[in-house]
Amino acid sequence: MPCRTSVAGALLCLLALGVPALAQEAGQTPPPFTLSYAEGRVEVARHAAVEPASPPDLIEEGDRLMTSDGRAELLGDDGLMVHLDAGADLHVTPDMRLRLVRGRILVHTPPTVLDVAIALPVGDLRLEPHGRYDIRADDLDGDTVVAVIDGRATLSGADDAWPLGAGDVVHIDPRDRRPRWSRVPAADDMRLWSSRRADRATLTRAASTLPPGVEPWGDELARAGRWDTLAPFGQVWFPAVAPGWRPFLDGQWRFTRRGWTWIDRTRWGWPVHHYGRWGWHGVRGWYWRPQRTWGPGWVRWAIGADHVGWAPLGWDARPVEPFPLGGLANAAPRWGSTWTFATRQTFGRPGRGAAYVDPRALPAPVLGGFVSQPVGPRGPADRGDRFFARPGQWSTPRVAPLPSGPAPITAPPRIMDARRGEHGDDVMRRPGDAPAWRPAAPPPQPARPDQERAWSTAEPVMSPVDPAPAERRPIHAPRPPAASRREPGATPSTPTPPPPRSAPAAGAGGTAHRGTPSTPPSAAMPRRR
Repeated sequence: MPCRTSVAGALLCLLALGVPALAQEAGQTPPPFTLSYAEGRVEVARHAAVEPASPPDLIEEGDRLMTSDGRAELLGDDGLMVHLDAGADLHVTPDMRLRLVRGRILVHTPPTVLDVAIALPVGDLRLEPHGRYDIRADDLDGDTVVAVIDGRATLSGADDAWPLGAGDVVHIDPRDRRPRWSRVPAADDMRLWSSRRADRATLTRAASTLPPGVEPWGDELARAGRWDTLAPFGQVWFPAVAPGWRPFLDGQWRFTRRGWTWIDRTRWGWPVHHYGRWGWHGVRGWYWRPQRTWGPGWVRWAIGADHVGWAPLGWDARPVEPFPLGGLANAAPRWGSTWTFATRQTFGRPGRGAAYVDPRALPAPVLGGFVSQPVGPRGPADRGDRFFARPGQWSTPRVAPLPSGPAPITAPPRIMDARRGEHGDDVMRRPGDAPAWRPAAPPPQPARPDQERAWSTAEPVMSPVDPAPAERRPIHAPRPPAASRREPGATPSTPTPPPPRSAPAAGAGGTAHRGTPSTPPSAAMPRRR
């Protein structure tokens, strides 16, 4: 049923979509796209690197999917299906919208989706539910062509908007921006291939009972297992696997924008590890019940100092078998075949067997250091990291080492311990105080020979009549020549005023000097007692 703009239509669509749609409206991160199929040369650009596509895989915000000479299939959590022809370049914007830079895509919108917005070189294209659309874009040099096979759409430019119905084709030249209309041509090879992919995924026997995000995988699940009724859950799926298999075993953990995300190596393993819960049947083994909410990996974590473990969650949001926190004596019979463990060095690497360890082989003291909790490590483990066995801290924090030095003073220092002017200023401080801020002094300039000081900087000679001979104070003014010094015991002469500047009196050596005092210091001022 198409979602109209009325209040009643919006409420009916929200009820059809369920609680996850409301949770996404509340600000939760929307689920990523899934690269479910690729043939030929298909590449994914992420994190400033280009790598060959290996479906199934995640396509997140900022990723770029390019089909040089191949084809690819992209799935959305709401059942959206996008097929890329050869030469297509499709971007995922930061708000999880699709932007077609160039090439050709075919879009299948499910009945339950509200609407789909795709950015094109000439504007924005909005697609209504339950439709099929053929879209082409040629950068900024050629026409943008939108063909509506089934359904309705609206192409909005800078100043205009063009509604399209079933069978309409619009051509927009980015240099002219005047639409040219035509009718949908006959199906070519790409349209036939896209129709076969969509029909095979949605026309299986159990597709009508699957959530929208799992419905395109109905054919894969029908070939890899068997559906059956199990009380009290109803329809559940039993995988056809070898003995010793358990969920979240044949794949790897990858650290993405949504945390640790499980990447399974099998195609049918993608929906069963991101939707629904697991259980164990005593006779038939593992079974899976689908759920409409996407998750990076529905597991319970166990964090130790050098190991990390995980186990699938049951329908009660608890692990199928609990972790033996009290020791092996309290362990459940099947906990060793439910939990999977990896060492710190191999956690997050692809493969099976060498990267995982048997938890039953770990010593009891090692098992006693684990913490069971719903979240995993904060980030990928680097060399030298250790997982802390306590909630809220799962990897070594990146902090600078503390400076080595003496232990801090516990008792307050006495005032006599303070030092004055230690850092070049005249502030009294206690030990351990930081120096006061002062503007940085300019760098010293090398003195030229003709600018060097003409007086000596040696320690002055104290006179025997100095009132405080025990203290030696630095003299900041230039000392007079030796000829003008008064010898001890000499009779002082009467002081004479200095001559005017116009006719300076010449002293010894042709240098002007002030006169000597007329009375000794002992007669001019009283001696301190």
